[in-house]
Amino acid sequence: MHHCVYGNGYYKRDDSLILSAKDNDGKRLETIEVSLKTFKVVQSRGVCNSNTDKHDEIVRLVNDNINLIKTAV
Repeated sequence: MHHCVYGNGYYKRDDSLILSAKDNDGKRLETIEVSLKTFKVVQSRGVCNSNTDKHDEIVRLVNDNINLIKTAV
């Protein structure tokens, strides 16, 4: 997706959860970083660090399901 989640090593952080939002066809839309300390969305970015037209919906979906995430980690 040409963004910095790999290059900056966000996936290596003990306090970060990295999620991938996909459309119904399986195409990746945005990569989401959730803080495992605060359980808040730190960032959500599409191709080349852009926001997609689904950005607000993706962040809202993660926030609406944060309690499920808390119980899973």
